[in-house]
Amino acid sequence: KVKDAVQMFLEKQEQRNLSEYTLRDYRNVLSLFVDEYAEARISMIKPMDCKKFVQEKVSQNNRKHRQIYLKAFFEFCCGKNNPYCEDEAWLRKNPVNWELPKIEANEITCLSYDDIVKLLRLSFQKGLLGFYVFRLFSMMRREEHLRFVEIGGNKVEQNNYINLDERRITINNQVYKKRSSYENRGRHYNEIEDTFMEWLHYLKDNNIPISATKRDEQLIRNLVKGKKRNILRHTAITYHTLKFRDPMRTAYVAGNSVEMIQRHYLNMNVPKDDIKRFFELTPTKAKEIGIID
Repeated sequence: KVKDAVQMFLEKQEQRNLSEYTLRDYRNVLSLFVDEYAEARISMIKPMDCKKFVQEKVSQNNRKHRQIYLKAFFEFCCGKNNPYCEDEAWLRKNPVNWELPKIEANEITCLSYDDIVKLLRLSFQKGLLGFYVFRLFSMMRREEHLRFVEIGGNKVEQNNYINLDERRITINNQVYKKRSSYENRGRHYNEIEDTFMEWLHYLKDNNIPISATKRDEQLIRNLVKGKKRNILRHTAITYHTLKFRDPMRTAYVAGNSVEMIQRHYLNMNVPKDDIKRFFELTPTKAKEIGIID
């Protein structure tokens, strides 16, 4: 039955190194599918049933999410990485067998230089400067940053992953929990850029933490611009890519691919002057323009 197969699939997914957001989306989408087809046999689900379920949503993004997660579930039912299949798969063919129409992509959301100045000024007032400086220069995912702080330490001087002498930040497999069969998979931020180095020394000298609660982050980000969850990472990757003109370098530090940066993270319309001013925004400059005291 669908409800039993979904439960088995979710149990398998929870054993993987998926982000909390991906797991949440799997649960949300498949729980809705169970609401409609709980008692139905897997073999009785037809392509038109799947298409109808996906297209219930008006938003193209929501349809895309439904299609991706539903298709992954039925791949499991067809035997892909399914430990519950004994002699043969539950299904011979995936019923999610069509593609959504392509749509024109919207511009990638990114903070302007003025937005960044406002954000850092507010974060200083709220005692969250270290968190926002670190996110804007390190390009880490939020989940990675949480593990980076939890395992490594909440202060620059204490953090085991930060080596100022070698100008290096290490993001190992305990922090970088992407899906992979490679146990030692990770990355380094080698030769930390000069402005970021000055900020790290400032945070160290002033004993400023680099963490923030989820509520703090959402509140202060909403005061600046929008509610998009990944706007800090979009901004960090965009500015780094446009500054150094080396997408491979940016992709390695950010922990993704050049293709992913081009498709989902890079805003090509950020003015050159914004890029220049951002990488001139040292603690000294921040004091001059009233971001910090």
